[in-house]
Amino acid sequence: MKEPKAVYYGKVELIPGIICDGYVLDDGTACLSERGTADLLGIHHKSLQIMAGN
Repeated sequence: MKEPKAVYYGKVELIPGIICDGYVLDDGTACLSERGTADLLGIHHKSLQIMAGN
């Protein structure tokens, strides 16, 4: 299984006024960036990495 690659990068407006970094992968899947998600949640991105590892 090959690792998906981001082919588009931009800003995603989740709800009016709430903007986050996002990507579209080569298989058409839309996703939020790790750092953008951490900013959205109001936490440091290292904390999100630790939670993802658990």
